[in-house]
Amino acid sequence: METGTFAAQSATRLLERLAYQIHHTRQNGDAEAVHDLRVAIRRFGQSLALFKPVFSGKEVKKIRRRLKGLMELTNDARDCDVGIELLPESELPGAPSLVEKLQKRRKEAMRMLVPELRRWRARKTSSKWRSALTPNGGSHTPLEQTVAGRLPKLARKFLKDGDRATSAGDLHHVRIEGKKLRYSMELFEPVYGAAVAGWLEAVKDVQSQLGKANDCRAVRLLVADIGSDADVEDWLKKRQRKKTREFHKGWQAAADALRGAVAVIKNPPEHKPVGRSATVPKVALRA
Repeated sequence: METGTFAAQSATRLLERLAYQIHHTRQNGDAEAVHDLRVAIRRFGQSLALFKPVFSGKEVKKIRRRLKGLMELTNDARDCDVGIELLPESELPGAPSLVEKLQKRRKEAMRMLVPELRRWRARKTSSKWRSALTPNGGSHTPLEQTVAGRLPKLARKFLKDGDRATSAGDLHHVRIEGKKLRYSMELFEPVYGAAVAGWLEAVKDVQSQLGKANDCRAVRLLVADIGSDADVEDWLKKRQRKKTREFHKGWQAAADALRGAVAVIKNPPEHKPVGRSATVPKVALRA
């Protein structure tokens, strides 16, 4: 299959998922809906980044800017959701009042987000964006060649950044790079078939460990902003250090697995034909 065909079909499918998630979040703005909206934004955005030579028009650049703005509007609500779930685990006297403050802050965050979600439908954004997903430059390149040129770079960057990560900011950056790599692997699953499963597990494990550490970091910032509680902050610091140690302990095994996969990634199996209809794997729709 040519890259242009696969890119257009995949990006359109992910756009449809994003449109659904925007509607769902507008109707039911609970924690799960906001999380799934963020995932849909990241997945669609990553498809545009992967196929940048195919979608090179000015309209696609505008789309990516709009996606960034929409993601930023979800940040506060998502951080509040994390804090509301995490703080009760401390069982500290100051946690309930902080949770109450976070619940109020979340309502304010949703009051900022929901109008933007309403404008999406009013402006017929899905239709406009769909028309921009027209393959042009680089569209006739074989898909396997595109994958071999893009995926190894993402994997090597993820490994390099993970090896060097020390600070909380470094770890957060590695977590984001891991999301890009994971979503790209899932998108290219038709090329690699079952081989992707093992690589994905390694990335998911790292993401999970980094996610837990980053949750503590994000909630610490929130707690400091809404009214500091020394005991709660101390608990969050200790938990963050613990989760960071767990990441460093498990990183080498995950990194070794991915390094072994890079050679395979660079040379997709020629005997594995890509189906005539390029569909996004079910796993790519959530999480």
